[in-house]
Amino acid sequence: ALYVALTRAKEALHLVCPPPDAKDTPKLNATWMLRRAVAGFEAGYLAGGADEGSPVWMYEPEDPALDLGPLPPRPVAVEESVPLPVAPALERTVRATAVRAPSAHDAAEGRFFAREFAGNDDGARGSLTHAWFERVEWCDGALPGDIDETDLVRAVAVEIGRPVEAELASKVRTLLQRAVVGPAGAVLRESRYESWGCERVVVRAEMPFAVTVGDALVHGRMDRVVLGFRNGRVVRAEVVDWKTGATDVQGAAFEERIAGYRSQMAGYRRALCTMFRLGAEAVTASLAFVDRGELVEISGPFGE
Repeated sequence: ALYVALTRAKEALHLVCPPPDAKDTPKLNATWMLRRAVAGFEAGYLAGGADEGSPVWMYEPEDPALDLGPLPPRPVAVEESVPLPVAPALERTVRATAVRAPSAHDAAEGRFFAREFAGNDDGARGSLTHAWFERVEWCDGALPGDIDETDLVRAVAVEIGRPVEAELASKVRTLLQRAVVGPAGAVLRESRYESWGCERVVVRAEMPFAVTVGDALVHGRMDRVVLGFRNGRVVRAEVVDWKTGATDVQGAAFEERIAGYRSQMAGYRRALCTMFRLGAEAVTASLAFVDRGELVEISGPFGE
């Protein structure tokens, strides 16, 4: 506190110290620190305390180099005729009171939607799949060879809280090598987006978002988002969600099971429309089922 008090003054420093008592014994306080540390302070302090008519002592530095001369003139006072600034009017905006994620859609009672297709898997297989695709920007028929699989597996092990078995890592890699050449791998090919007619197309993996849709704050992460730019702004977008499992569900049963996924993707599409001020026709979504080698595309107007 003493250091700050001594070093923050802009124009002058005024020290008000208690007079010495009868014994004048050293104490651990600011006055005694000044008496010991500042040349000339001791003499000035004692002289001022002895003369009741001179309670104020001004220390003049002996070193001429420290004499900075007179203080600069004070600013001219503001004329009374100058009107005081008027505080701007504040516009009150009603904040969203509900918070939800697009993946928090309706599911059958007693079931956790994220595990509907997972079976006995504890998440390691899905985490490995997502980690691979997170590191792929574009590919055409084969996984990129510059991905550090050792680093990838280590990161997944941290995520799931246990080591990843080498056999599982090998099986997932083989699965993805097969998937990228099939329909599910179409979303990884840059040629897919040539029809957009954009100047450039960029990929955002694990893209976070938080937008207000209706009366709720919707937030989360999208597995993969492809953005098309024209004249410096986003004019087209597609969100891709990677899904594993679902190999033993077919036909109407499959459609029934993925109804919740469609709701999730509608939430993602609405979020992108809000973020980039796009119409529903400019934002599409794709559910990429890796094990099935199937791509479910979602577009068109939003349902009520």
